[in-house]
Amino acid sequence: FNPAKGESARLDYTIDNDGQVTIKMYNIVGELVRTLVDESRSAGTYIESWNGKNDNGETVASGIYLCFIEAPGIKVIKKAAVIK
Repeated sequence: FNPAKGESARLDYTIDNDGQVTIKMYNIVGELVRTLVDESRSAGTYIESWNGKNDNGETVASGIYLCFIEAPGIKVIKKAAVIK
């Protein structure tokens, strides 16, 4: 996706049980870039998005980023490519 054009990466997920949900973006060398979610949530389907910005509100460099999603019964890693 291209944040310079206002695009964002969409993350859809479903949790079957209430509990803590954590979604974090890391760069390819493993540095934390952005925490999207870190809270308790009820069971259900959710949609999050990442606009290509870090926790300081700065647009990240082009490259591959890893999204770690952890919730009750879920541990998923997804890739996102930022293109400028």
